[in-house]
Amino acid sequence: MSSDFGKLTPTQQQKEVDRIVAANWHTKFAVPLAEALGMTLVLSLAVYDLVRAIGWVIGGFAAS
Repeated sequence: MSSDFGKLTPTQQQKEVDRIVAANWHTKFAVPLAEALGMTLVLSLAVYDLVRAIGWVIGGFAAS
C-alpha cells in the first residue's frame, strides 16, 4: 500500500484496496477451507475404520 494512501482519490483508494484483497484471498479463504476439508477426511476415515472394526468383531462372534 502506498505511504500516501490518504492523498488518493476514493476511486484510487478502492483500486488499491481491491489489489490488496485480491492478493490475500487465498490466505483468508482457501487455506482454512483446505484445512477443514483435510480434517473432515481424516475424521470420516477414522469413523469408517471404527465401524468396520466393530462389524469385524461382531461378525467373528456370530460365526462361532
